[in-house]
Amino acid sequence: MRLWTIQARQAWERVHASPYLERAGARPAIDPAHRAAYGWMREQMQQRIGASSAREAWPIWAWADYGAGGARPDLRASGHLPRGCPGVRVAFEIDERDVLLSDFEAWHFVLNGAYLPHDDADLARFEARARALGAASWDLLSSPLRDEVQRSWQRIFDLVPRARRATQATLWRVPLGAVVDVTCFIAR
Repeated sequence: MRLWTIQARQAWERVHASPYLERAGARPAIDPAHRAAYGWMREQMQQRIGASSAREAWPIWAWADYGAGGARPDLRASGHLPRGCPGVRVAFEIDERDVLLSDFEAWHFVLNGAYLPHDDADLARFEARARALGAASWDLLSSPLRDEVQRSWQRIFDLVPRARRATQATLWRVPLGAVVDVTCFIAR
């Protein structure tokens, strides 16, 4: 399958000393508010696609489908990297067994520690339970509802065919031999 990853140009230039683009060793800079979410995604990767062969590996994030704008990330859009940062969009081919796909929009429920409902009725039922328990919506992971909230996050992996939705991919590493295109850009 073809995927695209956005990387800072400086990080990409350092990778040529290795046969892989990977994040192994030191923990990447992650907003402390999101550490639990990224840790949860690492656990899901270990369970679903297997553990990384590298010690202390962190996911490489990529796009399988950028959404309504097309499959590959639109470099004219903002938000890929900090404004003015030189970057690269790396296209590569990889076996789908080495990739964990998830819904990009639904991932934000995980990032925010929020319950991901099936539908509006499910959300109403959950909110009623949370109110009855006195659980604050901004701190559900410290509440008695923690397990239920985390179980709901499994829905980010339910990628039923639908209108074009942004689909993200996480993987442990990208073999440099799998790279088919590199496009340089300056982040907007």
